[in-house]
Amino acid sequence: MTLRCGAAGAVYDPDLFVDLPLASSRRGLRCLPPVHVSANRDPTTHDIAIEWIRQTRIGGDAWEPVEVPLGEASESYAVTIGDGMTAFRTLMVATPAATYAAADQVADFGSLPSAITLSISQVSPTEGPGLAAAGEFHV
Repeated sequence: MTLRCGAAGAVYDPDLFVDLPLASSRRGLRCLPPVHVSANRDPTTHDIAIEWIRQTRIGGDAWEPVEVPLGEASESYAVTIGDGMTAFRTLMVATPAATYAAADQVADFGSLPSAITLSISQVSPTEGPGLAAAGEFHV
């Protein structure tokens, strides 16, 4: 895209106008952030079950209680787990759910944490990670 800048109402004159090339941000192609993120510890195994619902950029306006269309060639998510601003690990999963194993929690935190920070992005094969849903979850 090129912006052509000059005096308002003036007829285009290449000597008086300036052309500014703009690169596309491709923002409309990035995946939307997941919604309804939850993280719950299993009282028996101490694993943390992380779940969410994906959003879509196409065909998601129906009111029926059905899952929205994928809108990508494949389903993939990056789930980054940490403590505040410190990220410990990123899980790549192909469904809107992940399990943070108790052994991994102890390896990352030194013990079973009472809260974790999550950042979850759907990953597009062409655009990479989309916008992230992020927050602290008490488990």
